Amino acid sequence: MENTNILKIFLGSPSDVKTERELIFALQNDLNHLIGKPNNIRFEFVNWEKDAYPGIGIDAQDVINNSINEDFDIFIGIFWLKFGTKTNRAESGTEEEFEIAWKRYNQNPNASHIMMYFKTASPSNIYDFDFKQFEKVKNFKTSLQTRGVLYWEFETPEDLKNLLLIHLSSLIKDKFSEDKFKNLSKNTNDSLSIKVEKDKYELLAEKIDNENDITEYDGMLELLEMTIDSMNELPMITERVTLVINSIASKFAEKTKQTNILKNIKDDRLKIKKLNEISNKMALDLNNYAEDINELIPEFSETMNKVIESYSKTIITANNITVFQDEAKTQMEDVYPTLKANIEIVLEQIAGFINEFSNIPVLTSKFGTAKRKAELATNAIFKEFINARNILNQLGQ
Repeated sequence: MENTNILKIFLGSPSDVKTERELIFALQNDLNHLIGKPNNIRFEFVNWEKDAYPGIGIDAQDVINNSINEDFDIFIGIFWLKFGTKTNRAESGTEEEFEIAWKRYNQNPNASHIMMYFKTASPSNIYDFDFKQFEKVKNFKTSLQTRGVLYWEFETPEDLKNLLLIHLSSLIKDKFSEDKFKNLSKNTNDSLSIKVEKDKYELLAEKIDNENDITEYDGMLELLEMTIDSMNELPMITERVTLVINSIASKFAEKTKQTNILKNIKDDRLKIKKLNEISNKMALDLNNYAEDINELIPEFSETMNKVIESYSKTIITANNITVFQDEAKTQMEDVYPTLKANIEIVLEQIAGFINEFSNIPVLTSKFGTAKRKAELATNAIFKEFINARNILNQLGQ
């Protein structure tokens, strides 16, 4: 069997992004299947929970540093609200881990890489918010800019997963592809395992044994089809979102006309009764609208995830199969602009609806409750489309 190149990833983060850490660790099998296998790479995660062991040092972080011993190729740093606990050498253990990665990168930029991510979601409990900790995060973020570090922002763990699939796919293609492994000149402490060179007959025999020829070409065709199909599904879902929003807007316009007619009624008791009936009917319409939108959110999210997964592997596999490089590029260029424009149109439409909707007065308690449900549902789908636009911007680069 051909030697597999090991690519080690170190994840540095404070305690408030535990969910993101667990998601990334769980992503290892997907990374190996989607990105690693076509490139003869196996991803391994290095982290203090698994790789450090009890010992004695200047402090706990020093013990962790000595246990791991810079044995990684990619450093992924994640921050949110907390910066972490101060050590004897840095403002937090995560910052110290970053500095180790920074030093390693500057020693050999071709053999290591740094990827920084910042979560932008609001805290679930404002009473747990530590302003001083968050101020350190902001200062660190600013310092990265002065160092020339391009970081990325995300809101949900799922967003981070999608971004990592895209970014790691591009990184492997540009920096850690199989051909580039051969050309890396590294010291014995580095973790990338360079393949042992074999003659052309041995390589051909192994390739036939592993059935790489058939698997790769069939997989490429399937991936192209899967990517295009999932991209074509998104406009259909966005059209349904548009129909739902247009429907509720139309009902509100009709109810507004009815309300204006009631202004001519001179009997105040009758007028209030009729207004109450219209308001409660509007509440029912809003509840139905919120249910419809909430049903579309997971469908849109799942389809977007299919786009990311299939596209990530497509760009990697196409890079390894020269005959498909132009084909993949052409297919994506045919679909991408229309999809992106479609997302922008829906974003503009939802934004307009939110602005108009916020000005509607609350006439009854039923209407007030229904209005809030509708606002939350609309904002949820709005954020899904914002995230989709940001992801599509990544795909188009």
